[in-house]
Amino acid sequence: MNFIPVKEEERVVILNKLRETFREVIASSMGSSVCEVVEFYFRTNLGKDPYEELWDNPQAFFNILQRVFGSGTEIFVRLLVDGINRKYGLRYDAEALIKLMGDKNEESKTRFREILRRIFGSRNLEVK
Repeated sequence: MNFIPVKEEERVVILNKLRETFREVIASSMGSSVCEVVEFYFRTNLGKDPYEELWDNPQAFFNILQRVFGSGTEIFVRLLVDGINRKYGLRYDAEALIKLMGDKNEESKTRFREILRRIFGSRNLEVK
């Protein structure tokens, strides 16, 4: 796979849009307090911004999701992907993203980042 390195400014845009979308989707389906609790749990257990960790290490993020949601993790990810698909008019497959997040090899991490880049990258979205 030909992965073009992401400049820091684009990475910031991607993470900000990811954070915004995550909060919107979770707040609209589960309530804003659930979103706050999940983010707090992630920050506490990862020791860093959860969205940066999702970019740096999708598997660690997924492992925390499993601790929080247990057998409901896949449902949670589907909910997020459905929200992203609706918001941006896309058709990403939640199962494929779950597989990439759960896989620890570098190629999966690279493919996952490229998907985030396609969804949230500054070339595709107006930066506010």
